[in-house]
Amino acid sequence: MKKIIMFVLLVLFSILSIAGDINAYFAPDGGFAKINKERNITLPNNKKVDATLENGVLKMIMETKDGGKIKICMYALSTGDILDELIKCAGERNIEVKLILDACASWTVSQRKDLIEKVSEASEKYKKEGKSFDFQIKEIHTQSMVDRGRCLTLRSGDKIYGTMHEKFGVFYTPQSKIPYECFAGSSNISYGSDQLYAENRIFFYDSPNVARQFQEEFARLWNEYGSEAFGRCKSEKYVPAYPVAGDVRVVFNSEPITEDKNYRIDEELEKLIRETWWSGGSLDIAMFSFTHRDLADAIIRTAKSRPKSIFRVLLDMTQMGTSEEHISVMGPWLEKQKKENKLENLEIRYKWRANAFAFNNEKKEVEISHTRNLLLHHKFLVVNKQKLAAGSYNWSASAETRNFENIMIFERPYRNHSDIIDRFLAEYDTIWNSSVKPALIKPVINTPQSVDGNYGRKVSRMIIRTLEDKDNQKIRKLIEKAGFIEKDTLKKNCKMSSKKLEKALSELTNATLIVRHRKDNKWGYSLSD
Repeated sequence: MKKIIMFVLLVLFSILSIAGDINAYFAPDGGFAKINKERNITLPNNKKVDATLENGVLKMIMETKDGGKIKICMYALSTGDILDELIKCAGERNIEVKLILDACASWTVSQRKDLIEKVSEASEKYKKEGKSFDFQIKEIHTQSMVDRGRCLTLRSGDKIYGTMHEKFGVFYTPQSKIPYECFAGSSNISYGSDQLYAENRIFFYDSPNVARQFQEEFARLWNEYGSEAFGRCKSEKYVPAYPVAGDVRVVFNSEPITEDKNYRIDEELEKLIRETWWSGGSLDIAMFSFTHRDLADAIIRTAKSRPKSIFRVLLDMTQMGTSEEHISVMGPWLEKQKKENKLENLEIRYKWRANAFAFNNEKKEVEISHTRNLLLHHKFLVVNKQKLAAGSYNWSASAETRNFENIMIFERPYRNHSDIIDRFLAEYDTIWNSSVKPALIKPVINTPQSVDGNYGRKVSRMIIRTLEDKDNQKIRKLIEKAGFIEKDTLKKNCKMSSKKLEKALSELTNATLIVRHRKDNKWGYSLSD
C-alpha cells in the first residue's frame, strides 16, 4: 500500500513540476490590475523595463543564442523595435528568422509592404558588408483560403475570406531540433496592441511540450498555406506534437482529425462552459467579438440549469448594438435572454469609452471609430476560477470555420498555471468593477471603464446626437488637441459667439464627452476619457 501511495505521489509531483516558467503580460502598458502593471522585465543587457507585451517579446528575442532560430506567426506586425531586433538577429547574430503574415485582411497591405521593404533594405546593407542574412517571410493569401474551402460566398457573389489570425512565436537554441520557448495570446505586434488596447500575451520558458505544439502549427501553415514573400524560404519539417498531462494543451482549428474534419475550438469551449459547477461555480468571459450563436446558447442553457453559479460576460463596446433587439451581436441577445428567463445569475457588461465616437465623413454619420476605441481585445474564458482558455479565437462563426485560430488551456493545480489564471482574473475584475461614474470631476486617464447595455446604449444615443452638430465637433477637436484648455483661450480659438460656445460646452458635458476641472490652479476643459 505504501508503495502505491509513493508511486501516486511521485506521478503527481512529476505532473505538477513538468512545465518551465510561464509569465502572462498585459496591455495597455502592462495592464490595468495592480499585480500585473507593477512589474519589471530585465533584458539581457541588464536594462530594467516595464513588463509590457512588446518588452516580453524583445526579451525572448534578445535571449535567443547566436546561431538559433526564431519563427513568428502574426496576423499583423508593425515596423518597430521588434522588427529592428529581428533584423539584427538575422544580420549580426547568425539567427534564422522566419515570419508568417496574414495577407487576407485588406487593412494590412501597407503594413506588410513597409515591413518587407525594411527587411529588403537591411538585406542589401548586410550583403554589401559581406554578411549573411537569413530572413524568410511567407504570406497567407486569399487563394489559399479558397483552395481549402475557408471562404463564404454571399448571395451577391461577393466572398468573405478567412484570415490567418494567430499570434505566436517559437524559439530554438543552436543545433536544437526542438523549440524550448514560445509565446502566444490575443495581441498583434503593434503600438496599439502594446499601449492602447486591453490585450494579453503568455510567455513559456523551458517548455518544449508547449513550444512543440506551436511548432507543429507553424510547419503546417508554412508548408501548406504560405506563399513566398521574401528570402529563400526553406520548407519546415512537420512533426506531430501531442500535449503532455500537466502541461498546457493548445487547440488549433487548422489541425485535421480526418480527411474532411478539423478540430473545432467551439466544441472545446462548449465543454468548458458545461463544466461550470452546479453550485458556487463561476464563468467569466472576456471577448472582443461575439457573434457565435451556439456558444451564446450554451451560456444561457448552463446559466438556467445552474442558478447558484455566477456568469459574467465582458465585451468590447462595439458588441453593444443599438438595442436589445440587435441580433447580429450576442451581447444584446444575451441581455434579452437574461430578462426573458429572469436569470439573476447572469450579467453582461461592456468596456467603454465615450470619446470612441466620431463623425465619419464618408458615411456622413457618427459611429464608434476603430482608431479611437480603446479596444477590449482579450479572448478568454475562466471557469470556476480553475481553468483558463485563452488565445487568438474570437467567438464568431468566421473564427471557427474560416480563420486559423488557437486557444491554450490552463488548469489548476499544475505548476505555474495558478499564477496565470490569477493574473487573468485580476485583469478581468479590474475592468469589470470600473463602472462609469455619471458625474465626472476630472478626466479618466489610464483607467478602464465598463457599462451595462442599457446605460451604454442610452449614452451612445446622446453622444451621437451631440456629435452630429458641427459646432460640437469643432469644440471637442480643439479641446482634444490642447489636452487642457481654459475657456477664454477656447473662445479665442473657436471664433464662435459666446452663446454658441456655451451651448456646445453644455451639450458636450451632458453627453459625458468633456469635463470641466481644475489644473495648476486654473479651470478649464479636457476630454472626459
